[in-house]
Amino acid sequence: MAEVKRQQNLVNLDTGSGNVTITNQGRIIMSVHKFYLPKYTVVEYKNKVLVPFPNKKLADADSMSKLKLDSVLGIRSDANGIVWMLDNGMRRGVTPKLVGV
Repeated sequence: MAEVKRQQNLVNLDTGSGNVTITNQGRIIMSVHKFYLPKYTVVEYKNKVLVPFPNKKLADADSMSKLKLDSVLGIRSDANGIVWMLDNGMRRGVTPKLVGV
């Protein structure tokens, strides 16, 4: 029987995460809980820092984009590498939506 090696990863965050998904490529994407009034509503943990996901225009809480991610409740990645986000829009009253990136 092959030996299974487990690697423990630990990330300290300065804000409260919501949901987390890991893509087939190993990318770590997470929503940030709206109760913490985050600067970015969805982030990627990349090179030991959190960066807006999929980009600043859509993830910045102060963005004026009609497609901005406001209050992402669910986040999952599929076998094709698409990250699906369910946004209820309740933080800033934007249109609720299901977004695939």
